[in-house]
Amino acid sequence: MAKDISSLTNERDSLSEDVSSLTSERDSLIADVRSRDSSISSLTSERDSLTKDISSLTAERNSLIEDINNKKSELNSLREDFVELHDVAKLSFDQLAVKDDIISDKDNELDYYKNHGFSIKDKILTPVEYSYLILKSQNKELKLNYDLFKLIKNCNWFNRGYYLNNNKDLSRLWINILSPELHYVCHGIDEERLPNRETIYNPNKKELLRKLKYIKNMK
Repeated sequence: MAKDISSLTNERDSLSEDVSSLTSERDSLIADVRSRDSSISSLTSERDSLTKDISSLTAERNSLIEDINNKKSELNSLREDFVELHDVAKLSFDQLAVKDDIISDKDNELDYYKNHGFSIKDKILTPVEYSYLILKSQNKELKLNYDLFKLIKNCNWFNRGYYLNNNKDLSRLWINILSPELHYVCHGIDEERLPNRETIYNPNKKELLRKLKYIKNMK
């Protein structure tokens, strides 16, 4: 009996030790779980903080993108303004250059009148001009050149100042004795010299004659 009691006592003590060991292990596991919960909580807080930072950075990035787009829009507007101002300035310079050319044309025309004089002779064919016309015209085109020269002498289509200003190779002969109109009929048309600022190409003489007759009849 005593032996049984002793055996049970030993078994109880062994079980107590097991319980104590299991209790200690349980407490260790609980502490580990609590530690993990604390780590999870810390990581969750860190995640939430990072989420806020990302949200803040995203908002800042969107704001910067909006600023960049606004700056691009302003830059495009400035470019359009610059192009418009450049076109206006270029047009002004072009107009100024044309005005300078027109003034130069007038100066050459005045110079012509100073050397050649102005009289009713400017409207008719002088003997010298007629002789030159015959000399430089083939038989089949003499009448054509004559009619063309008469029409040019009696209309404002031919710009004498422009012709002299743009053909500085012409000798004083064409100012003092003959005329720029005669040079145009006998040489200028074939040499592709333009008669005025508005003409961009020379038609053939027959076409030009028809054109000048039309201009004369329109008056």
